Amino acid sequence: MLKLYTFIMDYEGGKYISQVHAEDESSAMIEWAKYLNIDQIEDMDEKHKSHLLKIIIDEKPITITGCTHVWSFIVHPLNQRCDVNVVLTVPGD
Repeated sequence: MLKLYTFIMDYEGGKYISQVHAEDESSAMIEWAKYLNIDQIEDMDEKHKSHLLKIIIDEKPITITGCTHVWSFIVHPLNQRCDVNVVLTVPGD
């Protein structure tokens, strides 16, 4: 059963929120990167997105201590810091 995950990204001083459906947090990260709408993200272009897709495959989200179903990860597409929080918004049945 697919679950709904919410992604809250801090990138170059802007905050961007999006959601994806996936089986688990790791596959949600990949889906998020694939479908990230860069038209709405200042200072991000196709090169950044392509690099993000390549590096996110090896990323493992870190559980946020004291929280349930909340993770965090940091990536650097083309040397620009991208901090992302992931929240399991709707669990599967």
